[in-house]
Amino acid sequence: MGGKDIKLDKALDKKSELIVSKHPTLTKQSKRTVYPEETKIMAISLNTQGYSIRKVAEMVGASKSQVENWVNLQDVDMDAVSDMTGRIKSFLHHKYMLNIEKALNKAHTDEKMDAASYYQLVTGSAIMFDKMRLLNGESTENHHHLVEGNLKVSTEKKSKLEIELAELEAEIEALDNKLFLEDGS
Repeated sequence: MGGKDIKLDKALDKKSELIVSKHPTLTKQSKRTVYPEETKIMAISLNTQGYSIRKVAEMVGASKSQVENWVNLQDVDMDAVSDMTGRIKSFLHHKYMLNIEKALNKAHTDEKMDAASYYQLVTGSAIMFDKMRLLNGESTENHHHLVEGNLKVSTEKKSKLEIELAELEAEIEALDNKLFLEDGS
């Protein structure tokens, strides 16, 4: 190892010690960083909400492999994870509501409303409404059920109309036969 490599190693050690000392929840034991239970709980909670391992690692300040270990082992109090998940959802709900309100306030000028198409206004509102429903743990597939219900009704109506049409065609054929017989006699 040359002198340059030793200097680089020392600089990296100082930098990592500085990072650890500035982060009040981390402690350094030899070359391994020990994380507090709250960090593990936060990581597992974020992952159960759909955040990727990579994103969770960025958010909690741990390595990707460390977060993978926490998620796979889940050796923490799962009630605490559930509680943390609820707090995160509540925080995100409030954050989205504030952002929605801010966006609507910016967009809700007469000039912008007049310039927007009906389609744009409805789409934007629907997206924001769906985000709110997701945060509340509610279904966003209501439009699917409505469409599916309408298709079922349409299919039933079509079947009834087809039956009526077949009956009318049979009556017309019977009348045609009757007329043919009367004309032939």
